[in-house]
Amino acid sequence: AINMLRERRADVRIVLTVSPIRYAKYGFHGSAVSKATLLLAAEQVAEQTENCVYFPAYEIVCDELRDYRFYAPDMLHPSQQAVDYIWERFADTFFSNETKAFLSEWQPIKAALNHRPFNPDSTEHRAFLEKTHQKLAALKARYPEMEI
Repeated sequence: AINMLRERRADVRIVLTVSPIRYAKYGFHGSAVSKATLLLAAEQVAEQTENCVYFPAYEIVCDELRDYRFYAPDMLHPSQQAVDYIWERFADTFFSNETKAFLSEWQPIKAALNHRPFNPDSTEHRAFLEKTHQKLAALKARYPEMEI
């Protein structure tokens, strides 16, 4: 996979991680063994591959967010609060200030585009969509290289 990415873009930076989701179907011991294998593999690949690093999503959940309030009701998946925390840590680690600025502009537009109106035929909703599309056009003009 890394070689395929590099064929398309030689300067690509690779970020490896291990999912923080526990695999109940393996049993908790089997899940731990699986995670250990993945952690060792990720470490080895990161050490042997140029421009390749490991991001500790699994460790953040296990070590920093180990309280069960950071798990979904199934007690296997991270809660939305945990996902948001991991995303913040990822963004702080890897994103430039320009990328963060873009995301702060893009996220409300994306939320507006995903909004489900009570009355899609209303004048208010049409005005809301028009304003949202104007914001999107302005964002595209500022970031023409981005596929939005």
